[in-house]
Amino acid sequence: MRRPILVVEDDESLGAVIAETLKDVGYQAVIFSHAESALQYIETDGAALVLTDLTLGGMDGWEFIERMRQRPGGAPSIVIMTGSEVSAQSLLPPVRAVLPKPFELSELIGMVARWATEYD
Repeated sequence: MRRPILVVEDDESLGAVIAETLKDVGYQAVIFSHAESALQYIETDGAALVLTDLTLGGMDGWEFIERMRQRPGGAPSIVIMTGSEVSAQSLLPPVRAVLPKPFELSELIGMVARWATEYD
């Protein structure tokens, strides 16, 4: 079974639109509104790719990314979804790209197609 795309987004309606779009083009998507829950999921089930907002309740996106960088088994690729400016430093692995908000769903699909593993 393929590993899912994780959508970490505290805006429930946006998360649902992203997940539905991914499902429509053949991906399995799992939505999380909190980074803590997404980290627990990754530990047990893994992920083909993580799409994350930076502004989240509780643990923010930066801390979430840093915790994934520290995982002994490595981290899945990450695409940051944000309306904020991010520096080139933000693009250190496992971050692969930044998808500026607002974005077109076709841009999202292109990012997922490029960076998701185990969907080849």
